[in-house]
Amino acid sequence: MQAHAARRQLHCALGNLLTPANVLACIAIGVGMALLMGVLAGAYPAWIALKVRPVSALGGRTASEGAQGIFLRRLLTVVQFATGLSFASIALSMSLQMNYLSSMDLGFNPDPMLSFIMPVDMTEAKARSFVAAVRHLPGVADVVTSEESIGEGIIYQCEVKTSDGKTVLMRGTRVSPGYFDMFGVKALSGRVFDPKVDQIDNSNLIVIDRNAVNEFGFASADAAIGQFLTIKGVAYRIVGVNADLITQPITSKQYATIYLVSPKAHTVTVKVGGDPEAVQQAIQSKWREHFADHVFDINSVRTLLERSVKQQMAPYLAVVNVSTFIAAALAALGMYILSATSVQRKTREIVLRKLYGAQPIDIAKLLAKEFVVAAAYPGCHAPCSSGGTAYVGLSGVPAWPMRAKAGAP
Repeated sequence: MQAHAARRQLHCALGNLLTPANVLACIAIGVGMALLMGVLAGAYPAWIALKVRPVSALGGRTASEGAQGIFLRRLLTVVQFATGLSFASIALSMSLQMNYLSSMDLGFNPDPMLSFIMPVDMTEAKARSFVAAVRHLPGVADVVTSEESIGEGIIYQCEVKTSDGKTVLMRGTRVSPGYFDMFGVKALSGRVFDPKVDQIDNSNLIVIDRNAVNEFGFASADAAIGQFLTIKGVAYRIVGVNADLITQPITSKQYATIYLVSPKAHTVTVKVGGDPEAVQQAIQSKWREHFADHVFDINSVRTLLERSVKQQMAPYLAVVNVSTFIAAALAALGMYILSATSVQRKTREIVLRKLYGAQPIDIAKLLAKEFVVAAAYPGCHAPCSSGGTAYVGLSGVPAWPMRAKAGAP
């Protein structure tokens, strides 16, 4: 029903957008922009043509060009060249950034893990029965529950008061006692939750991560152990500080987190010890027995974490790649036109140099001098270098790709 309603809303939205009037308006705007670009592109050649003197043309002296025209031609070529390099640098930076995010250290190995959301949390008998059944399936190594879905962009925050009266808005998530054990996350200080010791009901113990230590103002991880935090009027004692664990979207800010043991969790994460496909089918079979009226949607943990990268960066990368191809083609065309014009303008000089014994290498150096000057212009590589700085700081990628693209030292 929800999917059908969503499709109806999409059809209505597209129907309101793609009306005959809107389509005709878009066509008119496109034609108008094409005419405007044609006028702008032909204005300068027309101005040059109007300035041609019949005496000079009939006398064969048409190879000369004013200093302003030469400067404008070089400037336009430099702009085209810089634009092409800028787009190429951005595309390369985004590709390196995506590779970095895909291979970054998450604090655990997501490959053997599957995750899905139950329609009810672990306070319901049906949920507890389902999780127990999944735990005993062949090929299932471990099962844990959590409040937040892995890779979910929604952050659950709560007000936390420290013993000195300081109030901090902190990300909090409820988990089962075996949560850290299944993810293989160790304690930096104290201990993490232990399914052999901690009970899922009525627990007043919490674990905080490294970032939360700084947020609460503790001097160190060791200093945080044994401190009390108050959440909604209930006092909780810190028993440990866990190592870094990234379960939020990897393209977003990683918020400081506190972990509480509680049955109010509806996300199930399964660690697979056998064939993932067989385990997935077995889980789906158990799902039909317990939640026949609900859709079963299961994904690998790696897919959930990388989904934000593909959704946020991949479309932009595709647009940048197309823009890079167009800009590079325009830059190549501009360089070709500049070279052809340069050779034509220097025809007489080349002939005279050959008559006086100039070698082909000397002629090549003469023609290359103009391109070296154009490429060395700061405008060619400034956008590339500055555009890559933000990515270097974000992903740890060195600045050499941008400098290599720009030809900067």
